[in-house]
Amino acid sequence: MTSKSLPHRLQQWQTALDRSLGDKIPAKNLYVGEYWSIIRQLPTLCASRFVPHLYVCSAGYGFISGDKKIASYSAT
Repeated sequence: MTSKSLPHRLQQWQTALDRSLGDKIPAKNLYVGEYWSIIRQLPTLCASRFVPHLYVCSAGYGFISGDKKIASYSAT
């Protein structure tokens, strides 16, 4: 078990994400899977009734816009 404080570990994680060398793509395009492919269609399906916004609850980045460009990461 680590003795480092939570704020210190958070800073380390944020630094690792910022230094990621991978290409950054919109969060909505990073995630895959049968259910996620349906979710990605919802803004288009709802656009005739209101202005929809898709958000992603990411384990690494938190609650973000689906359009925010992020790098792929591995959180284990």
